[in-house]
Amino acid sequence: MKLQNPRASRAYDPHSLPSTYRKGASLLCALALATLVSSGSKADETIVQGETQTFGSAQMSTWARIDSNGLVLEAGAVIPMSLIRDMPAPGDGPGGAIAALKYPAAVVATTFFNTMVTQWNMTGHPGPYYAAPHFDFHFYQVPKATLLTYVPSIDAHTCADPLSQPPNVVSLPSSYVMEANCVAYMGTHAITKEDAAAMAGTKLFSKTMVQGYYGGKVIFVEPMVTQELMLTKQSFGLPVPLPAHFGLAAPTLYPTEFRADYDSAKDAYIFTFSHFITVQ
Repeated sequence: MKLQNPRASRAYDPHSLPSTYRKGASLLCALALATLVSSGSKADETIVQGETQTFGSAQMSTWARIDSNGLVLEAGAVIPMSLIRDMPAPGDGPGGAIAALKYPAAVVATTFFNTMVTQWNMTGHPGPYYAAPHFDFHFYQVPKATLLTYVPSIDAHTCADPLSQPPNVVSLPSSYVMEANCVAYMGTHAITKEDAAAMAGTKLFSKTMVQGYYGGKVIFVEPMVTQELMLTKQSFGLPVPLPAHFGLAAPTLYPTEFRADYDSAKDAYIFTFSHFITVQ
């Protein structure tokens, strides 16, 4: 059963972030990206910050908008343009990630999101369609420590055949197909049928949303976006895949909308997942 979050319909406005934030009773912090309070913001809603990683003078961070009852209305990330223009070398995170940033405690406790893991692919992926330099923004349901146990050579069956694993209820969205290979420290990727058909041609993708599986459950959603598109500083959205069954042990909040909005004042993209519903 899926229940609409009644408070999740407010779209995130990157210019409405307050200059200080509350993380419930114990997570008081200041988010550097915020400078203004919008006259239309509600007094009982706050922005809370997750982990932050510094790249030179810029910061990448996770964040969430939460109401006074602790209900997560939006969750997202701040992606500075300096990082997009001048990407660092592959990092030592899962799958060569340059950053693995945990979400605020309230997000981890009540929603699908646990950790955002970002990879930079200078030469893209094999085959013409995904060959453009691009970013893999993985939003995981599991922590970094769990990702490091996803090794196909050790656990080939669980990794390669996620739909057949206990509890045998996980499913693909109707518009997606499962890729055959399992990627170490990531899981198995499902792509849209449109992307699968395009792979036979010669054109390059610009943006898409991938879904990830491991051990009989959905473990991530992944906006995959080219550097070329993000350098245009144009805002965009992507459909969020919605399987009928996620294979999760307990009900959790899962987003149904995704936006990437360029904020000229901060010279950064603001990623926002919103309109959460309850899934399992």
